Amino acid sequence: MTPEDWDGCWKIYTICTDADKRTSTTNADLLLLGSSDRRLAVKSYSTLLGKANTGLNFYDLYDEKQCHEAHTFKMNGKTEKIYRIWGSGDIRIYFIYLPNKNIVLLKTCPKRKDHLTKGEKAQLDVIAKYVFECLETNEFSTRIII
Repeated sequence: MTPEDWDGCWKIYTICTDADKRTSTTNADLLLLGSSDRRLAVKSYSTLLGKANTGLNFYDLYDEKQCHEAHTFKMNGKTEKIYRIWGSGDIRIYFIYLPNKNIVLLKTCPKRKDHLTKGEKAQLDVIAKYVFECLETNEFSTRIII
């Protein structure tokens, strides 16, 4: 069961390309996983939502190996950071922090090596830039898709 949001908690969002929840990039990531990794990813999301609901800083809820900066890139002369949570098993959840305790999930995937490849970094850059560019031209908006 998903905990109910309150004013001081972190809000977790995923990217949708339209109003249909099937366009969620998080759902797309899950569909690419094998059944074992998919179960671990769902467990990781559940843990993440529970911790986000506390409103506490993630560095207080995860140790530095479980949650840390995964990659940085430049956008419009500013350094942007992408963070990573090591979920259950080999599952990694990549995300960005936005103002007002909002978090956008960028990518979920199994990671069986210590370092991101050049291609993985580039993919994360593209997704994060998409979010930041969208926010430059539009206000942050949320939609509940049932």
